[in-house]
Amino acid sequence: MKQDVNKIKKLEFYGGEWVSLLPFVIFIALILVTTFYFGSISDGALWGPPFMAIITVFFLAKDKKHYADTLIEGMASREAIIPIVCWIFAGVFSRILRSSGLAGGIAGLSASMGIKGTFFVVISFIASAVFATASGTGFGTIAAGMAVL
Repeated sequence: MKQDVNKIKKLEFYGGEWVSLLPFVIFIALILVTTFYFGSISDGALWGPPFMAIITVFFLAKDKKHYADTLIEGMASREAIIPIVCWIFAGVFSRILRSSGLAGGIAGLSASMGIKGTFFVVISFIASAVFATASGTGFGTIAAGMAVL
């Protein structure tokens, strides 16, 4: 059953409409604290700030059921789920490439062919660019190639 755009119930918060900006403020503040104060940039440390932002504003919503329904509806939308699925597949592909020893293979092949100096740097750059494009993550590229290259 489709809802008419004019009949969609508006979320209301204690404190007014400006409270709807609070999740962004909390998220940015906690990301800065997590990254710069605690020095953590891992994926595990990055799930906490958005969770805290969403939960904090939940308590300021006048209709908590409507807030939760809107949140779930937003998570189920195509605009939200497609980037998440792409991120998951990029992580899986990155893990496969790392486990296959691609970076070590490139370094070994270059060494066996006698490639040295500037040409090795160029080959390493191109291999890293291909790896980053294939895996979709710069951090995964650094983790996979830093020790070998």
